Amino acid sequence: MIAAMSAVMIALVVFIHLPLTDQPWGVWWRRWGVDGICRLAVPWFYLASGAVFARHIGESEGWYGREVRKRVGSLLVPCFILNLIWLPVMMTCNWIGAKYFGQELVVKANWAWVIRGLGLSPFAWPIDVPTWFLRSLFVVVVLMGLIAVGLRIKATDRGKKIGVAAVLWTAYLIQCCICTSPRANAFFEFAVSLQGLALFATGILLSPLLLSKEPCPGDAAFRSFTWSVLVLHAPILSVLTMPFKALGWFNRSFSTPPRYLLLWLTVLVLSAVLGHLLHISRLRRLFPDRVKSN
Repeated sequence: MIAAMSAVMIALVVFIHLPLTDQPWGVWWRRWGVDGICRLAVPWFYLASGAVFARHIGESEGWYGREVRKRVGSLLVPCFILNLIWLPVMMTCNWIGAKYFGQELVVKANWAWVIRGLGLSPFAWPIDVPTWFLRSLFVVVVLMGLIAVGLRIKATDRGKKIGVAAVLWTAYLIQCCICTSPRANAFFEFAVSLQGLALFATGILLSPLLLSKEPCPGDAAFRSFTWSVLVLHAPILSVLTMPFKALGWFNRSFSTPPRYLLLWLTVLVLSAVLGHLLHISRLRRLFPDRVKSN
């Protein structure tokens, strides 16, 4: 169930990042799609990750260290490598657009932007760091693991799990109600995500309902597809759309839903294919489709 749902949700994530046209259907899709149903995607990944993480809580001595080391290889390493690739692509595309096609120069060639683009700033928004979710999920795993170790939570401790989830949801609601600082909101949404922590804790609580006892035959393929698209779609999308936007062709070229869907499918396919090629090369650790636990 989780693998199949994750494949659907990552397709919605790509939809969120597609540049919208100024056509009427684009306005409608912004309201009901991008700002509506597609917003279920990222919360789902926190929830699903928590459900998978629940399998290992207290399973044996040293479980926490093993889980953190695993996430360093599957989250932090690809996050940093992809940021190294994404930053020069983003700077080059923006510089060409500003110099030759009258676009606004958003990306500055200074250390502040380098720090933000590499994901080293805790206050950077997703537009600066498309891989923010990998970083945020790693932080959530570390913090939830510390909570589980500190409270000595076991697989059968349903009461403790409910209490932790309730406290984290309360903290998230307080942030929503009283936090007005853009920097603070960026920190608590994209660096140390309170919503992510609450959803992760909820996934731990609901793990028996979300996970089947026996994995489905297609789970590995779905995991490979989801992971590949998650980590690769932003750079691929930028490379595909930046030239059209810079030349002023975007609205004319992708102004109809069929062409827009073609762009979406192209990004999904290229991300999955490139991820598969990287996996069968020497970079298997970056795309772990054979790993049973995420």
